[in-house]
Amino acid sequence: MTRTQLLWLFIWIFIFFLITCLWNKLQHFTPTQTLTTPTSYHDSANLRDKDMYFKALKVGTGVTLSGIVASQGDKEKMLDAYGKVFDQVTADDLKVDSAIKEETPLNFFVNFADNFSHFESGYLAYDNGHLEIDGMAEHTIVQQTLQEQLSQLKNIKIDNKLHIGYSLDVEKKVEPTPIVEENSTKADIAPKATINVQEILDEMAQKQHVRFLYARDILTTSSKAFIDEIITLLKDNNETHIEIIGHTDSDGTKKRNLLLSQRRANSVKRYMIENGINESLLSARGMGESAPLVKNDTLKNRRINRRVEFKVIGE
Repeated sequence: MTRTQLLWLFIWIFIFFLITCLWNKLQHFTPTQTLTTPTSYHDSANLRDKDMYFKALKVGTGVTLSGIVASQGDKEKMLDAYGKVFDQVTADDLKVDSAIKEETPLNFFVNFADNFSHFESGYLAYDNGHLEIDGMAEHTIVQQTLQEQLSQLKNIKIDNKLHIGYSLDVEKKVEPTPIVEENSTKADIAPKATINVQEILDEMAQKQHVRFLYARDILTTSSKAFIDEIITLLKDNNETHIEIIGHTDSDGTKKRNLLLSQRRANSVKRYMIENGINESLLSARGMGESAPLVKNDTLKNRRINRRVEFKVIGE
């Protein structure tokens, strides 16, 4: 080969080598897989082992619990605490994962159940050191108790949006005043029909109940609305003597339950007197746990046994 031919051969080899290097270089810039959006805290198993997550939502007299706790024992504490004060507890989405670390807020969530049952509505949510509470409560004592509980928490960001308000569950029915013509006499006015007051009280008790703040003798807003209906009935039958009887379940000592039931009966009596019922027509008696309707063997049964009865003792 001549010198010129060797030169061209060398040039072509160099060009081929250069093209090969460029091709390999381009492959490093070509994506080989589709990138996905990073998962959120709630969906990431890698992050989930750092903090527990918990949420409680109150709807009516029921509560829904969700999140992840560290052990089955922690979950059972939650279910027991909320089951004592709510008619229904839904916890299908409350999971257990041993990778979750134990945290101080757990005790707060357990103790919060009692106070939460006295919210008209609301929710609690805890995630990664951030606690948020929102809703409406029936009485300022609920707000005060919550503040005391929150003051025990350390190193947690707290958003407390609880506010006090009132929303009656039962509307008062105002009966129209009968119109009497000028020329009519008392004899022309039809006498009021005789009614069985006890029977009406029993029917009312089947639909509604007198409730109090947990372990206290303070009436809830919805209970006051219920008692207002009883007051209206008694005003229409103003010679009816009523005995107010308080009952408790078997939790606690007999002495404590007897005193609590008496205080609660007295609270109902006091409210009725303040709203126009003659004190001489009312008496109050506490029976503690001595007269259960059903066995105190389940949370539901204990709730049934915590009650106030209205008994006609004279007309």
